[in-house]
Amino acid sequence: QWRRLAVHAVPLEAMLPSIGAGLLWGVSTVCTMVAIDTLGFGIGYALSSNGAFLVSILWSLFGYNEIRGRRNLSLFCAAALCNVTASCLIAAQRSLASAPPPLPSPPLTPVQLGPTPP
Repeated sequence: QWRRLAVHAVPLEAMLPSIGAGLLWGVSTVCTMVAIDTLGFGIGYALSSNGAFLVSILWSLFGYNEIRGRRNLSLFCAAALCNVTASCLIAAQRSLASAPPPLPSPPLTPVQLGPTPP
């Protein structure tokens, strides 16, 4: 037989953090779409993914103190440095890609393959 479970009311103070997180997630999604539209998919998505990863590792490091030990902390910082370096290289690639093209080379002269006419 099925029994009806009692439904307990959730206080508003418990729901506010999740509502705030959902609003923040929605704003970040809109910003990601704008970045992808402005920068192109390859660059916009890569930078927004790296940005989310950096925010996550900062929370992990400073908010929750999940990384303990000298070796773990140094590996963690090396990974973060690689991520920041990758983001900078992606951004630099964007500025290099928008540079004007090089000047065209002068036209080649045709090569004759036989005896020259008199």
